[in-house]
Amino acid sequence: TFGVMFAPRQKVAAAEVARVCRPGGSVVLANWTADGFIGRLFGIIQRHLPPPAAGASSPLAWGDERHVRTLLGGQLLLAQERRAVTLRPPSRDLMVAAYENAFGPFLLARKALGDEAFAPILEELGALIAEFDDSDGPLAFPAEYLLTIAHRPQ
Repeated sequence: TFGVMFAPRQKVAAAEVARVCRPGGSVVLANWTADGFIGRLFGIIQRHLPPPAAGASSPLAWGDERHVRTLLGGQLLLAQERRAVTLRPPSRDLMVAAYENAFGPFLLARKALGDEAFAPILEELGALIAEFDDSDGPLAFPAEYLLTIAHRPQ
């Protein structure tokens, strides 16, 4: 889960997913949606970095039902459903620190931008957490993803 979305050549990756799915088999994919928490998190990073290379597709396209149907629908039968996992970090500060020190896209952004230009990303992450935290108690908020079950008939 949450892996194929990072393949740089989406059509090639989709063709490989379809190729390895044997008759009667299924492939299950989970991919972050653009408007969910993780998608919005990626959006923060993207706003601060130079645009991607020409022709590169956003990993978040895999979280769009129509895009996945375009990639896989001609080869496999698809069932799709938006779902969410509830993130329950111990605190906003610890969550920001975890992303800052261990989340690959953040590490790459900091390396590309330097500490001073990276600081606004951390501030925006804190604001995003506050926006998504709809609980009155401990920190808890949904992170939406698209569940796709791709099936090859016998």
